[in-house]
Amino acid sequence: MEKICNVCGKKLNIYEVDSSVCNVRLYPGYGSKYDDSNISMNICFSCFDELFDSLKQKCVIQPEITY
Repeated sequence: MEKICNVCGKKLNIYEVDSSVCNVRLYPGYGSKYDDSNISMNICFSCFDELFDSLKQKCVIQPEITY
């Protein structure tokens, strides 16, 4: 089954499909407007980089990134 990026609509390549980064599953807790929801989406590497860079700029405390 072909997987499509929920953000840009691009078909995910084999590396993106096999990556845990590209299949995002979130279960927001109490207090979120998405409380009691299960959120699942596919994100290509390009969209992930763009979204994470944007989120990182909003962080008061920078996320830990290890290589």
